[in-house]
Amino acid sequence: MESIFRPKWWVFLIRGIVVLLFGLMALTRPGMTLSALILTFGIFAIADGIVETVIGIVSYKSNDLWWSVLLSGIASILIGILTLTNPHITGLVLLYLIGLRAFVLGFLEVVAAIELRHLIEGEWMLIVGGILSIIFGVMLFIYPAEGALSLLWLIGIFAVIGGVWLILFSFHMRSAVKKIDRFLEGE
Repeated sequence: MESIFRPKWWVFLIRGIVVLLFGLMALTRPGMTLSALILTFGIFAIADGIVETVIGIVSYKSNDLWWSVLLSGIASILIGILTLTNPHITGLVLLYLIGLRAFVLGFLEVVAAIELRHLIEGEWMLIVGGILSIIFGVMLFIYPAEGALSLLWLIGIFAVIGGVWLILFSFHMRSAVKKIDRFLEGE
């Protein structure tokens, strides 16, 4: 009998190596990383905007704040398209777009939490998340250079840690496969 893990442990190894290399690139070559982030942000903003727009449209009859979700979705789509259609956009402009998006979404989250406070419990969590998003957006506007470098470093550090973890996990999984194989051979 063949172990179900046999073909999969090396996928974690390859993934870990790729993530680790991306993290090292983010830490050592922030310019290249910024180009990759511009593309990723554009795609993410469009995808997230589509989801928000659909939610806004679908909740038209059941939610008084449907318009805020719809506007947020449309704004996200437009920012994503702007980012992708101008691939030579500067890091500063991208940073301002990310900051603007964080500020607008944070504001709309606070508004939604206040309006929904009678319908849901724990609305304070949405308010706190919205306030943190607003603060993040404002900080990117006030300290753009530090914000850009900090974002790249955080992404790099996270990717290095995640890559190392995936590599270690792949070896752990590989040894587990060997144990399972020995067990199955004894049947």
